[in-house]
Amino acid sequence: MKGNTEYATIPLLSDESDDEELDRIFSPARVMGKNNQKVHKSRQDSKLVISTNQSKLRLNEQQTTINMDADSVIPSSGSFNVRSADEKHCFQYNWIVVLLLSTLLSWFSWSAFKQISQGYNIAHHHGSSKFNVTGQCFWTSNFDGSWAFGNRTIWLANMTSQFEVLSQFNDKNSKERVIDIEGCSAKELIGLTIARLRMRFEDRQLKRSSHMFPEGHRAGPFIAHPELARKGFGLGNFMFILATGHGLAAANNRTFVLLNEHEHERPFLDLRTQHRESLELFGVEDPHSANKAIVHAEKAFGKYDPSLESFARTSGKENILIDGYLQVHQVFEPYREEIRSMFVLKKSVTEEAIKVLKAGMDIFSRTEFASKLKILPRLVGVHVRRGDITTGKNLEFGHKPASDEYLLRTVLHMQTQHEPVVFVVISNDIAYCRNLFSDENFIFMDLHEFAEVDMAILTVMDYLVLSVGTFGWWGAYLSDAREVYYYRDWPRSGSPMEKGINHKDYFLSSWIPKV
Repeated sequence: MKGNTEYATIPLLSDESDDEELDRIFSPARVMGKNNQKVHKSRQDSKLVISTNQSKLRLNEQQTTINMDADSVIPSSGSFNVRSADEKHCFQYNWIVVLLLSTLLSWFSWSAFKQISQGYNIAHHHGSSKFNVTGQCFWTSNFDGSWAFGNRTIWLANMTSQFEVLSQFNDKNSKERVIDIEGCSAKELIGLTIARLRMRFEDRQLKRSSHMFPEGHRAGPFIAHPELARKGFGLGNFMFILATGHGLAAANNRTFVLLNEHEHERPFLDLRTQHRESLELFGVEDPHSANKAIVHAEKAFGKYDPSLESFARTSGKENILIDGYLQVHQVFEPYREEIRSMFVLKKSVTEEAIKVLKAGMDIFSRTEFASKLKILPRLVGVHVRRGDITTGKNLEFGHKPASDEYLLRTVLHMQTQHEPVVFVVISNDIAYCRNLFSDENFIFMDLHEFAEVDMAILTVMDYLVLSVGTFGWWGAYLSDAREVYYYRDWPRSGSPMEKGINHKDYFLSSWIPKV
């Protein structure tokens, strides 16, 4: 007994002892027992000495120390190995992997934080949150969905951050944002603008499925419109009839159908609209010859008429026809999201719109106005309908093109309230518009011939200035514009057209009248 240490003596094994005997003596159960122990080997007295309350095994001659616990023996200097070689290498490899992963994670986190911090700071500018990029332009787009950040490719953290910034900039329901683009080149200005407009198109195409009318394959009863059995009607008129028909059908457990394929179906992704024959539904080849008892003719094209909804509700299982322009949004307003999803445009149309907008922005980017921009400009769509409503029967009926004063006064208001802005002008009389609007921040959409492309452009504008007509109306209804202005003095006072329209029924209450 030496101090507090108890010693036990066991015979020393010879070098010729077999492995089985060695394992028997040095197994964890025998060496450790209930206490941590210390084993000494001494050539002088040819004894193995085991001491309790310790956790080391020492060979005096070789000065080798081995840490031991209840489950393992881990060498601290490599001459006396109790673990197998495979176990040793696996243990060391795991620690290397952990160390490497920890280093990578730390580097990734710090770099992401550093780049995001350099990319933008949220500050305040004219009462709005400002994403500030100073010194150099960090906002660039490669037009293929990938991004660059300065001279480096943005990795996921910054792609997400830029997506969030542009989403907030686009969101009409959030506080208005400002993105500082000081130091950006013309290409970078175009790229950022096109990127956020494409986001709007893609967002609608992705979300449409969650707000669609059910597939229209029920057996009936049906609602149809006699005039759509033939060609005719402008795009805006066609959309009003379809929207009213689907709104009535949804409210009365019916199905709206077209009696013929129509040219204006082509631009849309999925109208969810069946096609049936007039003879099948109404017993006559020409729907105009159908029994008058199953036909409802509108009393006024732009005034709410509750008898239309009553007719659809009380006609039992009869297939019915609704006739007229049907330009009252109250009928389909309860299904606003379904209607907007129904009129989502095909990607081929939106890509053509992007192409045209990019060409217009390219022309604009070479102006002195563009070279002085410090923050990303808002886009204001200006729809100017003239042409067929300035003469002949349309003029006599009561159509009245928007006045020069209204257009100039409204764009001046937009420039004052939302500077800087770029106006995107859509019209069937571009020559008139070029003469009226001479400032550098006007882009004229005269590089294509398709009405649906013009409508697509209107739907992604930040603000809208409308003149008259259903085309501009639908461009606004499908848009997420923060503000929509319309010409209050349309139609002409005292005209037959004025008697058929009520501004409160025709225009949305959130839209703003101006003269």
